Amino acid sequence: MAEHILVVDDDSQLTAFLSRFFQKHGYRVTTAATARQVLQAVSKNSFDLIVLDLILPDDDGLEVARQL
Repeated sequence: MAEHILVVDDDSQLTAFLSRFFQKHGYRVTTAATARQVLQAVSKNSFDLIVLDLILPDDDGLEVARQL
């Protein structure tokens, strides 16, 4: 099974670019745009890597990292 990456950023162009890049290299990718979406995704899936933006629309990325 391919490694699973969670890409977190509220910039949809950036998440689309990173998703395509990681998928092209054989990774499974999930994206999230808010802290709430991150916590929901983590509760339902296991990730090998989380690429996390520090400035999210609903919370600070560092606080999300602390919660994780």
